[in-house]
Order: sequence, then structure tokens, then C-alpha cells
Amino acid sequence: VEYQESIGKVGNEATSQYLDISSATTSDYIYLKAFEPATAFYLGIVTGYANTAGAVVDKIEYWTGDSWATLGTITDTTLDSDANTSFSQSGLLSWNGTAYTSVKRVFEGDNVPGHWYRISWDVALSTDVRIYAVTYIPMPETIPTFKGVVESKNRMFAWGGTEWPNRLRYSAKGRPDCFSGSDSGFTDAIGGGDEIVCAVQFYNELLVFKENSVWLLEGEEPANLDYLEIASTVGLASPKSAIVVEVGAPSVHRDQAMSIALWQDTDGVYITDGRKPQKVSSPFIDHYFDQEYSSTVIPAGSIKDLQAFPDPVKNEYHLLLPTSELVYNYATDEWYPPWEREIDLTTGLVVRGTDNRYYTYGASGAGRVFKLEEGTVDKDTSNDDVAISHSIKTRAISPGEELEALVFTLRYIWAELKAQSSGTITTKIFKDQAISGTVLTLALSMV
Repeated sequence: VEYQESIGKVGNEATSQYLDISSATTSDYIYLKAFEPATAFYLGIVTGYANTAGAVVDKIEYWTGDSWATLGTITDTTLDSDANTSFSQSGLLSWNGTAYTSVKRVFEGDNVPGHWYRISWDVALSTDVRIYAVTYIPMPETIPTFKGVVESKNRMFAWGGTEWPNRLRYSAKGRPDCFSGSDSGFTDAIGGGDEIVCAVQFYNELLVFKENSVWLLEGEEPANLDYLEIASTVGLASPKSAIVVEVGAPSVHRDQAMSIALWQDTDGVYITDGRKPQKVSSPFIDHYFDQEYSSTVIPAGSIKDLQAFPDPVKNEYHLLLPTSELVYNYATDEWYPPWEREIDLTTGLVVRGTDNRYYTYGASGAGRVFKLEEGTVDKDTSNDDVAISHSIKTRAISPGEELEALVFTLRYIWAELKAQSSGTITTKIFKDQAISGTVLTLALSMV
């Protein structure tokens, strides 16, 4: 067997240098090496030196490790218009390589391992056939399953892969479906070896969360991507609780609208405007994160699955617990009493309609979807109306000095309510730190 090295003749795309396959017989092959598994070869045929003999590429084989095996169906665009002559024009020889596993090997005269292929044809070629260029298209690697993706810098960034759990993988610019080529790849390792659990768009940067730290990924192009640590002891316990809103937050800067991120860690809810995070849940709802309060603490098994959604109209952050809902007004920096819906929500989202209005929707674990902030009643599992019971709890009222007796008369309650056709307001007094309250005999009409 005689092998002729021709890489120097087909690697510079000059037609003056070429691989001569004139009169090649059915015993001859074109051997091609790729540095990675291939899915196509491009063959550049010198104009005026095409095959005219009616020979057709009948198979392409690949090296399995111990023998040559035939690839499946070949798509041949070097065929002429009658589809009975290969090498009649420049074109591709391509195939679906997903079912084939080639193995690197060395070859005679070439001691650098590679993936080898060979091309054959069914009859002898014509007397003057020249190939001036050969390139290959690598077989796209199977994209692994990621835990999350986000769009940033006109690229798709993904996290949670098994290969590099502490790096973000990014696509080519403007091509969220392309993860090959020099314009795509992985960021440098962000922090230690622990896994990235979430990333959200923040201004024109990315806010990157781990379980025990928070980072800011800066830069526009792959060459200048860099990261800044903004928290080394605060992290993200519930990956789907992280959201970004634009508002003037009193705990950050009341008068200036800015982007802030909100999320839940193991010990509470935090916000940041790109600087050190601040805990906004303490002391108002600490008992939901403190194991000493067994009746209200969030079950450990539920923490990772908790979700949150914003309501931009009411400036609210809704953290969805297994049996209730914690609501924080980030414009006024206040927590509302826990919301008790007839059906507990497991997820929510906000959309902007074609009428330029925001609408919020929620969904339950049973698959029901609800339009929120709509109407004056709640809904049960049968989609029947359920009246909403409201309550107002005052702080303890002290006389300011020690007295033998205190007479307290409730004279007036002012409340702004939605229109009701029926209903009453009932007042319950807890005297002298009593555990059970006393209902006042007089009920006020809501009509």
C-alpha cells in the first residue's frame, strides 16, 4: 500500500497546488484526518478539472479503534445536476455523526493522533481531477443539561453543567444556539470549586450566585470578562427566589431609581444594588428562618424549591412559602402580614400586555393558573368565589404610666375598602396581654 501525503497541497486554498486524484480507481481512497469527530468534509474542486466519469462516492468510513466502519447516509453536494457524478463541483460530503464513535489513531507518516476517515467511489474517475482545498466541519458536541440560562451581552449564559460547575458557559455573540468556535466558551472559574446556582441580568452585568457567596461578572467580550466578589458569607439558598427590579429603595437610596436584586438566603431575605448585600427581613419576619420557631420556620426540604415573583405596579416582592406568602414592599421598605390565599401558589410571573399594562399571574402545584389582583374575591379548587377575610393588628397600647385601672373605649375605625354588597368589621380586644381575645358586641357595616 502506498500513501501520498498531500496536506500541504490542500491547506492554502490556492488552485495552483492540489491533490491529484486523476484516474483514481475503486482500490484508491482519500484519507482525511480531523482533530475532533467530523460531520462533514468540504472539497474544493479546481474549475475545469472536475470529474466527468460518472463515478459516485459510495461510502465514507471511519476508524473505530480496530477496524474501518461505514458511515450511514451521505449527503453529497459535489454531485452534478443529474446526481450521477461526484467531484463535479466544490461541495460538502456530510452525514449525521451522532450514532458513530471514532477513535484517534496515528497513521503511516503521521505520528500525531487524530480521527481518521477515508472516502471511496464506485468506478474509476476521469483523467484529470484536482482538489485544491479540504476542510472539515466538527461534529457538534452534545450540549449537557444545564440548570439555568440567562441572556446577557447578546449571548446566552448557562450554569449548572457537570463539567465546570464553577464556571458559566457562554454562546457565540448573537447566536444563543451556537457553542462552537472561538467566540464561545467558558468563563474563568468564579470563586472556589462550589457550584454556581443562579445568575441574573443586573444593569449590563451579571449577578452570579453561589450558596455561600455572590459575584458580579463584568466585561463585554470573552477576552475581558472578569468578576468581582460582593459577598463572601451571604449566598443564595433558593435559586428561583432571585429577581431584579428598578426602584428607589429607601434602604439604599429613596430618591434615585436604581436596579436592586432581591433573594432569599438561609437566614433571610437580602437586597443589593451592586454593593454589599443588606438583610431586609430582620427583625420583621425572622421567625420564618429561625429553627427555634418550629411552627413558622420554613421546612428545610422546601428551601431550595421556593420561588418568588415581583409585582411592579405595587412594588412588591412575593416569596412563596409552602402554605403562605411573604410580601415585601421594596419602595416603602415594609413587610406585610403573611398572605393566606385560598389556594397556595408555587410560582408567579409578571407580563406586560399589548395595552402597556402589567399583569401578574400565579400557579398552584395542581396546575391551576390564576390572574392575580383581579376582582374582589378569592377562588377555591372548584373555581368558586370565596370572600376575602381581612385583618388589621395594632401594636400594644400602653397608658404610658402605671395605673390601677385603664378604661379604653374604641370610638372610631377608619378603613378604605373596595366596594362590597355585604360584610361587617368585627373588633377583638386582647386585654392585659391575654392569649385569647374578647369580641366587641358592636360590628360595623362595610356597606
